Amino acid sequence: MEIPPDLINTLVGLASGNNDLIKQSENVFKKFKTESPDVLVRSLILMMKIADDQPLLKEYAPVLLRQLIHPNAQESVWEKLSLETKVYLKDQLIERLQLETKPSILHKIVTLVSTVASDLIEKGIWPDLLQFLIAGTTSQIEHLRESSFSILGTVILDLSQMITPQTYPTFVQVIENGLKDPSLKVRIAALGAINSFIEIDADNSVQFKKLIPNMISTITSALEVSEEKSAQNSILSFILIVEANSNWVKDHFPLIYQTFFEIMISPDFEEETRHFCVEFFITVAENKPSLIKQPQYLAPITQKLLEWVTTVEDVNLGEWDKSEGENDPEELPDYSVALDALERLSFYVPKNLTDQVFPILNSLLQSPKWNQRYAALIVLTMIADGCKKSLGPHLKSILEKILGLANDEHPRVRYALFYCLCQLSIDFRSKIQKNADHLIPLALRRLGEEKSRRVVVCICKFLTEFLDDIKSEIAIKFKDQFFGTLEPLVTSQDIIISQDALNTFSSVIDGIGAEFTPYYDRFMPFLFNIISKNGKEYATLRGRAIETISLIGLAVKKEKFAPYCQQLMLHLKDQPKFANDDPQTDFFLRAYTRFCQCLGEDFVPFLPIVMAPLVDALTNEISISTEQFSTDFVQDSIASDSTMAAENKALALHLLSIYAAELKRHLAPYAERLFQETLKLINYKYNEEIKNNAVEFLPQITKILKSDCEAKGDNSFGPIKIVFEHTIQHLIKSLEQEESIDSISIKLKALCEMVDIVTSNVTHYLPEFFSVINETLQTLVESDKVYTENLDEEDDDQQESYVKDSLDEGFNNIAILAGDICIHAKEQAVGLMSNIIPTIISLIEGSRAEIKSSMICIFDDIIESCGEPGFSLFPHIIPPIMASCLPNPANSSDVLQSAAFGLGVAAQYGKEHFASFAFESIKVLSALILRPDAKSEDNITSTENAISALGKIISHLPHHLNQYLPELVSQYIMQLPIQDEGEYGSSINSLFLLMTNPESSKVIFGSGDLFIKSLVSLAEAHKKKVVTAEFHAAIKQLFSDKTPQLQEVFLHLNPNERENVKELLN
Repeated sequence: MEIPPDLINTLVGLASGNNDLIKQSENVFKKFKTESPDVLVRSLILMMKIADDQPLLKEYAPVLLRQLIHPNAQESVWEKLSLETKVYLKDQLIERLQLETKPSILHKIVTLVSTVASDLIEKGIWPDLLQFLIAGTTSQIEHLRESSFSILGTVILDLSQMITPQTYPTFVQVIENGLKDPSLKVRIAALGAINSFIEIDADNSVQFKKLIPNMISTITSALEVSEEKSAQNSILSFILIVEANSNWVKDHFPLIYQTFFEIMISPDFEEETRHFCVEFFITVAENKPSLIKQPQYLAPITQKLLEWVTTVEDVNLGEWDKSEGENDPEELPDYSVALDALERLSFYVPKNLTDQVFPILNSLLQSPKWNQRYAALIVLTMIADGCKKSLGPHLKSILEKILGLANDEHPRVRYALFYCLCQLSIDFRSKIQKNADHLIPLALRRLGEEKSRRVVVCICKFLTEFLDDIKSEIAIKFKDQFFGTLEPLVTSQDIIISQDALNTFSSVIDGIGAEFTPYYDRFMPFLFNIISKNGKEYATLRGRAIETISLIGLAVKKEKFAPYCQQLMLHLKDQPKFANDDPQTDFFLRAYTRFCQCLGEDFVPFLPIVMAPLVDALTNEISISTEQFSTDFVQDSIASDSTMAAENKALALHLLSIYAAELKRHLAPYAERLFQETLKLINYKYNEEIKNNAVEFLPQITKILKSDCEAKGDNSFGPIKIVFEHTIQHLIKSLEQEESIDSISIKLKALCEMVDIVTSNVTHYLPEFFSVINETLQTLVESDKVYTENLDEEDDDQQESYVKDSLDEGFNNIAILAGDICIHAKEQAVGLMSNIIPTIISLIEGSRAEIKSSMICIFDDIIESCGEPGFSLFPHIIPPIMASCLPNPANSSDVLQSAAFGLGVAAQYGKEHFASFAFESIKVLSALILRPDAKSEDNITSTENAISALGKIISHLPHHLNQYLPELVSQYIMQLPIQDEGEYGSSINSLFLLMTNPESSKVIFGSGDLFIKSLVSLAEAHKKKVVTAEFHAAIKQLFSDKTPQLQEVFLHLNPNERENVKELLN
């Protein structure tokens, strides 16, 4: 066939760059798609074959074809094509793969085939392509071998169901052949294809591990011929390998390390190539820290990174001083990459990094070169958070080494010092504040003398952080120096200095509280003057001023502040609305909340003023931008011009929770609108903070309405029931589709709050509650399995993990929700609870301590709250509780405590149902009580819970203990009194029961020591006001006929004990 001239002209028009011609050509092209799709597709194929005299059309043809024939593309004409055209298309594409020799055209054809092939193979439309590609990897044609590997690497990802354990060896052999190919291009393509097999099945892909030497050889060969882009992609393959299965690299790590480290330090390679090697080492540290922390590996890497940090160059100090950011545009890439790498290493191998870095930093701090002193301070800043644990013991020594640099001749070193002190104040807050007598005068003196604007700002930032949560007596001690030094800075004409000085000023006020009162009249007019300033340049300064005023209100209290607050609110009432991107919004919204906290219910008249911007922030539209990464993958995210609007929306939700806590029913007029808007946001997928804050605020709306109904005497609680039902339904549905562990935890917590607020309606939703508990539990179990599998079992110094903490909190909130439901639904909960008990038992028997403890708490709540139906579960739930009471490494103090408590309440409430478990329980509890370190700080809580549990068993089941009762009564009483607040009352109750039981009372009153111990324990309980009037009367009755024994006992008591006993018996 011949290509229609109109089509050729259309394609030329599309590529012309002339907007009018492009628009006209697009219309013609659309007409071809609609009316002649077969002609269009065949013509484009012909152009790829014969348009050598028109290279533009030949290059353009495969690009247009990609959109036209992809079955899932929006512009696809695939379904409109005739069967003949489809067959022709596939045949011609395979032919072009074999015959096309021009690299740019071939690359486009490979991309075209890669894009459409997986869908066509999966749907059975192109079944022979996969075999053609495998055969193509051994073709005599070099570019076909390369193309086959490239396409294989792409399509395999979408054909995972075709890649089974049985077919893996075939693909391993194909890749091995490719890595041994005489052509470097083919070897590189084969190496790249490995990534896809890793993504499909990390476990089976270990079969490729034996090819690592060939893979390394391919990378070095690529670098030898300056194919750095290919080398970078190949190093990326190793990064993906480590992320997928870090054990892959273990056996060959010396070879990999030596190769990549030599690349990293070589000046002959591009920065990006060297930085890829750094990223590989960081990835190993993250996923297999036991490998990288070995000194022979970590030491050279650390030394090189520190060397890169010292490459910071001189800049024009005048320009530097005007800069407002923390980083400088002049910084070299090596410098930035090294700092980032050291910071990340500090979280993955903190102790080992500290050992390597510390000696070098000491040397750099004493260097005559400013950039080395600067580098030492910046590195210390970057690693402080991650290395917190290992640096903590050396904090005093660190301060001694660096504080002398406050007077360094170079402003960038002085800046780095206070930048470092700022970070140390965040990471070691209470420890560093012990040095206030030295650090505050040093900073204030430097503020008074400093000529560099940027250093002044940094000192202010340091003081702001240093003063956070400081003991008031420390801040008060320096208040006159603070105000004397800060006043000229706060009033400075330099807005940036004034802003940061005002921020420090606010921190001082927060620290000294009511001690600010004498300064009130001196500073308030000035602050009000700032609020009155107009002009966009003053926006942040106005925000800082309102923040300061609000903190003053909290400091001087309502009586002093109320008149001024009223004047201020009336002034602000007439101000125009904030724009979406106005930096003042955050400050003003937070300040209004503090005004409310200061004035309490006296703030209610101002609610219309503050609710308007809050509702605006809550309802403002947020623009979403879409980025297309490939034909099949697009990603939506918040547009850059809506970032501040998103932040304000999240803030508004957070602050509304504060208003709800302060004003309760007074927010009822706004409840319906707030409920409608908040409910829309609990699944907001573009911003976690918005979503989570919305979830946290939802229960507060129900509390607002409940408070309003109670105030009005409305016992029907009609509005609450409607909101409760909608909230429960939406939260449950939301949990079913939630993937974020953090958000799962927050939604569970919100459900717990809802159950506690409106207890009467809980039983209506029992099936839904337990369904979502079961599903969420399975989600957490799967996520925890992934987390556990990714742990480095050979690392003997596991670091704290945010993922682990999130999972633990999720399991804990599941336990709280299940427990709350048991408490409120009681017996009705047991039938549905039975469905999740096997999962709970498996978690108790096979999970880490934090999860085990949470799951035992569910059983504790069943025992306490679910009555007879709950007791019927004892054969299932008591054995794992007893096993968790054994003092061994698998059972932490929290596990032992919750398990011991469970055995105690099982005896207390279950009585005869528990009898068959009594002796075995006593054995494990006694082992807990009598272990050598039972009374240590770590173990005392679990020990005292075990003592209390022992008391419950022998006091509620004495008739089952036969000849062992005297020994057990003696063991229990001699452990009294316990100090645990939660169990103290229970232990005294058990004692009294023993003293009133005919069998056990003989033991107690027949032994002078036990009698004395019992009497003293009861007297102490009375002194602590644990004993009720009714209980007190019963105790007095118990001892009414024991006068001779009491007279004898008094001779053995100390003065305090005698006084306590007298008060008890009088």
